[in-house]
Amino acid sequence: TTISHEAQAILSEPPENRTSEGIKLAMLSLQATVSTFSEYPVHIQEKLAQMGWYECFGPGRVVIRQGHIPQNFYLILSGTAVVTKVAVNKQTGELYAKTAAFLKKGKYFGDVAILTGARRNATVVCHDTVSLLAVSRQEFLNIFLNRESGEGPDFMNFLRKIELLSGWPVEKLPYNNPRICAFTFFRPGTVITKDSKASSKIYVINTGSMRVLKAMASSKPRLSLKSFRH
Repeated sequence: TTISHEAQAILSEPPENRTSEGIKLAMLSLQATVSTFSEYPVHIQEKLAQMGWYECFGPGRVVIRQGHIPQNFYLILSGTAVVTKVAVNKQTGELYAKTAAFLKKGKYFGDVAILTGARRNATVVCHDTVSLLAVSRQEFLNIFLNRESGEGPDFMNFLRKIELLSGWPVEKLPYNNPRICAFTFFRPGTVITKDSKASSKIYVINTGSMRVLKAMASSKPRLSLKSFRH
């Protein structure tokens, strides 16, 4: 299933032409259809329904291309997309495309490149007919980093209340630079970092909970025959 035809029509209109009732209807339709959308806070859901737009592409259509500058953030409303990456054959030195993942309804992509300011690290192609909720790069930053607010985003106030950071110059954090300081969401089951010691980032949990897993080396006890008898 996908969002209703009424919601599609609303999301196909320019944002300035949408009414508050239309935005609410689109938001409710997105909530009922895509569970990932309902995981965002309500005020972010409303902003996405207000500024995002509906797109539908046929099989084989390239949505984003590896190496390009990021322009939009995408949430899949229906269909399946294929993620491919260009790699180098170590034996021949030739370039080839390998499939990295399949993205289905509820998956989103494009946010990492926008937050880090890097170029796209993969190509996303429609496997079948795919409908999307798209948000421009600038609006994505405004929604998730409160770029339009001159007082700074809400998560800065949250950091000031943390006892561990008391006395630390939190106000000097460049919250307008997503490469250094960013507020983002992770779906359940997402690996945030594979090795916390090697990570260049500090993660502060605002809401929710995480599991911390540690790799342990298996070992066998070394016991002499004498100690074993005793």
